[in-house]
Parts: sequence; structure tokens; C-alpha cells
Amino acid sequence: IEFVNKHFESMLWREKIEESRATGLWITLTQAYRDIEKNEDALRCVKQAIHCDAGNFDSRLLMASILFELRQFENAEQELRWFIARRPEHSKAQKLLKMIVKARIAGQRLPNGTKIR
Repeated sequence: IEFVNKHFESMLWREKIEESRATGLWITLTQAYRDIEKNEDALRCVKQAIHCDAGNFDSRLLMASILFELRQFENAEQELRWFIARRPEHSKAQKLLKMIVKARIAGQRLPNGTKIR
């Protein structure tokens, strides 16, 4: 599966795809990397999705989740605050923000294998 992901990613880098379509492809690839627990690769791809469409809410929430899993609490919090400023009613984002703030303040580490989906 990782080989397929790498091949798909290299194709995305080479091809000139309309940004709105490319965003969805980068998000799909991000999820594929997360499925095989390659969060650094997933983070690289979700950043590219945001580069294609900075206002895409799915990309922003996905990036916050990945940053949280990578224990990059401050960056995750920043992404979620961007998201919640625009969608304050989003309960999943509110819940994730509370978890991130608690983790950042406590300096606690998540048990290995903890995932936020």
C-alpha cells in the first residue's frame, strides 16, 4: 500500500491539475497515508491540500488531527482556532480543541496508537 501511495503522490507532484480537483486528491492521499500510520507523509500531503485551497475546511480539520497525533499541540491548536473562528458550531472541532489545550497545558503524551478520526 505504501508503494501505491508514493506512486500516486509522485504523479500528483508531476501533473498540473486544477487546484480545486487537486485538493480532493491530496486529501484522499492524506487519508491513505494515515490508514497505514505514516503521519509525517500524511502531514506533507495535507499541507499541499491546504496550499491548493487555503479555505478548505476538511483539509484544516484533518491537518489539526494529524498535528495532534504527532503531538504538535501548538500547531494543532492554531489550525483548530482558525477552523472554529469560521465554524464555531462544529462539535468535533470543539472537542478536539479541548483535548489539545489540555494536552498542551499538561504536557502529557498520548498513548501510542491514539488516533483522532
